[in-house]
Formats: sequence, C-alpha cells, structure tokens
Amino acid sequence: MCGIAGIYSINGSPVSNITGRIHQMADLLQHRGPDCTDFNIDPDSRFAFTNTRLAISDPMSQLTQPWSTSDNKFVLTFNGEIYNDLELRSDLASKGFTFKSNQDTEVLFNGLIERGPDFLDDIDGMWAFAFFNGHENSLILSRDILGERQVFYHVNDNEIIFSSEIPPLLNQLQIHLSLDIDQVMFSLRYGATKPGETLISGIKKLNPGHILKVKNREVSTYRFTKLNPEIWFEFFESNPDEKTVENKFSELFSSVCLKRVPREIPYVSTLSAGIDSTLVSLYASNFGQTKIETLFATSNEDDLKSVEYASLNDKESSKKISGQINSIHHVANLDSKDASKVLEDVASNSYDGMLEEGTAAFQMLGFKGRELGKKVMLISDGPDEFLTGYTSDHNFILGKKVPENKTEFTFPTNHQTNNIEIMNTLFPEYNFELTSSPFGTIDKCYESILDQMDISQLIALSYASYSIPDYNNLRSDRGFMGASIESRSPFLAPKMVEFLIALPQKFRFNNKYSSKSILRNIIEQELGDYVSNRPKKGFSEPLWYNHDINNEIRLDEVIYDPQTLRILPFSPTFLDNPYSDPFHKIRWSMYALAKMSENLKSKGINFV
Repeated sequence: MCGIAGIYSINGSPVSNITGRIHQMADLLQHRGPDCTDFNIDPDSRFAFTNTRLAISDPMSQLTQPWSTSDNKFVLTFNGEIYNDLELRSDLASKGFTFKSNQDTEVLFNGLIERGPDFLDDIDGMWAFAFFNGHENSLILSRDILGERQVFYHVNDNEIIFSSEIPPLLNQLQIHLSLDIDQVMFSLRYGATKPGETLISGIKKLNPGHILKVKNREVSTYRFTKLNPEIWFEFFESNPDEKTVENKFSELFSSVCLKRVPREIPYVSTLSAGIDSTLVSLYASNFGQTKIETLFATSNEDDLKSVEYASLNDKESSKKISGQINSIHHVANLDSKDASKVLEDVASNSYDGMLEEGTAAFQMLGFKGRELGKKVMLISDGPDEFLTGYTSDHNFILGKKVPENKTEFTFPTNHQTNNIEIMNTLFPEYNFELTSSPFGTIDKCYESILDQMDISQLIALSYASYSIPDYNNLRSDRGFMGASIESRSPFLAPKMVEFLIALPQKFRFNNKYSSKSILRNIIEQELGDYVSNRPKKGFSEPLWYNHDINNEIRLDEVIYDPQTLRILPFSPTFLDNPYSDPFHKIRWSMYALAKMSENLKSKGINFV
C-alpha cells in the first residue's frame, strides 16, 4: 500500500517548477508510505509522478516506485494490492515478459503494457493508480470496482494533478479555495459528499470502477467494469437447501481470505467478538503454520466491564473466541493519551467530506496495530450492508413493497445521519426536499438485472453501488492509512460481494436470526451460539464524548466560536441560541469544518 501523486501537462507544455512541486506533494503523503519515497520526473517537465511506499509485497526489494521502462515510455505509480499476482505473473511470463522483482506492482505494470486497461478485468485486488503511455502520449487514472482505494484530482486548462489524499492538491492550487456549500449540506445529511465530489470546489474524486483518461488535450472518464451478481442467479433458482448454500459460501470465503492473508509479512486480525470479525479471524486461522494474532479494541472502558448479553462481555467473549481459534490475542483501549492528537488531525483533514468521527476510531485502531509491529490489519466491513445487518434495513424490507419499476428503487441508507426535519430547522433557507442523493439508489449500469431481484438484493446492490465505495471505504482508507497500516476486508472481494448480493432474502434473515443468518449458522456450528446470538455492536461512543479528550481538543470552544458558526447559513433563531437542539447532531461536523478552516489559514490559504 502506498501514497501516489502526480502532475501531468494536458497541453504538452513544460510544467514550471515541476520538481519542487512533486517533492512538496510527496512530503504530505509520508504517513501512507513511510518505508521509502521515489520520483519519476520527465526530462522535458511534461509530467512527474511520486510514490511513498508501505512495503508489503516483496518488502525487502530495493526496487522502488514509480515503475518505468528504461526509455521512460511507460510509467506507473500504484497504490493497492493484487491478490492473484502469482497467477497473472505466470501468464505474463509465458508470453515473454521478464520480472526483476516479486512485487505485484511489476505484474500490473507489465499487464498494462501488454493489454492496457483490459488487463484490469483479470485482477483480484484493490487499487488506485496512474499510468503514462508514452507511445500514445496519454495518462490514465483508475480506481477499483468497490473503491477500496481513493484518488483525488484537479483539472485546469494546463494540467491535471492527482493524489491519494486532498492535502497535496491543496498545497498546489495557487488560487483562493472555496467551500462547496452544497456538498457540505449533503455531507451533514448523509455522512459523505456525493460520489465523485469533495468539500472543495474544483477537487474531484474518481468514481469506483472508472478510468479517467487524458489524451489529445481532452479529459474523459468512463466506467470500465461492474459487478456481476447475475452469475449466481441460476444457482439460487435451482432452490439449493441451506447447507448447500453455506458450503458454497465457505468455499468462496475461504478462497478470498487465503488470498488476503499476507504472504510475506506478519499481520493482525480484528476480533470484536461480533459475527463478522469472528468469521474473518476463524477462516484466517486455518492458513499457515503459525498462530495468527487478533486484536480487540474499544473506545469505552465500560465495554471491558459490563455484561450486556449472554454470560460474557465483549472483551471476555473475544478472549474465549481467541482460545477456540488458537490465536495470540491483544486487548487495547482507544481512549489513550494519543486520542486528542488523532481527533484533531482527522478533523483538520476532512476535505473529502467524511464529516463523522468513525475515521478517528479507525486511525486509533491502526495505531494499535502498528504498536504490535504490523503493517496489515484484516477487518470485516461489508456483511451489515450486504446481509441486512442494520435494523433500519430489516424494518424497511418488512414494511415496503418493491416498486413495479425497479429502476426507481430507493431506500434510506444506514448512514443518513440527519433527516430533513433536522436540516430544515438548522438551515431554513436551504431546500432539502429538492436534494437528490445517489445513496440508497442503484447505479444505472445494473438496470438489466433488477427485475430478477428481491428487495433485500436491491438493498445490497445499492450499498455496493455507492455507500461501500464512497462512505465505508473512504472512511477506512483515510483512517487506517493515517496510521501507516493497510486494511483488508475479505468480505469486499468482488467475487464475494457478487455472491452476497445474489443471496435470496431467506438466507439473510429467518425466524431464528433477524440478520446475517447464513453467517450466524456457520459460526454456531464452528464456535457455538454464544457468538452466533450476539447482536450487532460497532464502536462504542465517539472518542470525543470523553470529557478529558473533549476539553483537550477544545471542542465546545471551537464549535461555538462566532467564526465557526458563520461558515454555514444557520437560521437566525438557532444563532441566537446555538446550544439548543438539534445542533448536537452536527457538533463533530462543525468541529471538523472549523479545524479545516483553521488548518488552511495556518498555511496562508484563504478559505471562503
């Protein structure tokens, strides 16, 4: 995993001070790749790429990115992992390609030289990359189908600049930056900006499964791939029994877990004692000759003491599970002395629109992994979205009929944080009734299969279309990479996602289990019902709820400052009494907006 950035001349003219600029961008990505940094700068100053490397694939190799041919006709800077690189390497070698390393980057590089973007169809992995083709004088940016990795960019008449994160772009924009109020309002309601957008006007995010191409002074974007859940329709139409479906799941999940367990470096698997993390840790423990390491973490000491269900609390349950799967288990409290610094850093860099505190919890979790000497952490994102893990989704399914025209399907996602009534109270001059949202809808590329799907399948496909890439994965990427650790979720393997989307409703919940019944059945058979009966429980209360941490980051002082309140068009009634409800619903978001403004001003950048 890495940080990538670059500058590319659209009109073919030399870019002034390109060397100094690319070095400045790399300096702001060191946390994403602390192991080494390198550059590829065109002698004619038409482009410059950089890569800050977190060495995971072939970690001892002295060969660095950006990768290039000797004549610099092909150049690649890559952030991600290719899990089927061995098979792809073998195929390329049979066609005459030679390799200088065991890095997956070299596999991608040679594959792109041979087949161009068509090579991406064969990859099982996650990525964001930039590839220069000197023979056709073009640049492409690409992001994986579920958006596990990000790439942001800015385009003007002369150049395109891109980066894994937004701060390097801000550093390069020699203009007054403006806040996109529409996207701020959208983020306050949905927890993230619209797909493809950020909070800063002029800075965009490449959509998942898309390619941006620069050629002949033109910039275009297009979708290059999509999920194919329909490959499972025939299997489920044959009416398989529960055991057959569970066996098929186990076979598939074992395969994707095996590919996501690092081959060359140690890792840790999260183990919260919930269904999803338990399943990942259970399957991961089946591979290799050594014990795996697992990590239980909480942001609330009460989780370590209280008995909430069954006969064991979260901590004790995770220890019991660890004993059953024979892992080396670690316990960590996220309310550490470093929490305040993490919260301030996360808030100050929320330009991507992730105006919620979960990013900080992921970063704290990542730091705990680094303290254990790990570079990779297995996580368990996905099942709640794909298998009706949220009560709101379950209730929606029970209370709604599928519309006759399924292309009009929409539902309220679990991350719709503030409803229209709350938003209208705070911002009466802004018409939220007219605000449309992709979240809760399905991408048009799937229209041809919608008539064959039940309501639970439609919800799962909707989450895969927008929420997973541009809410869940945006949050986890910035959170974990802020701690220099790579997160991997086997549940987000495209082949796994296709199976989970296609799963009929009766395998998601039934009379025994109200959610994720297929996973609970497997866990019950393997470990017992003390795990399978556990209700969903995510992170505890936000870190900033802690009184001492709240005071250290000056949360109330910052958000109630008149300068902060003037950032958004609040109602006069609210401004007369800003301590009233429902302002508490957006306190962290206002803190993040204020810290962003403060951060930019400290760099001499006006934020208007």
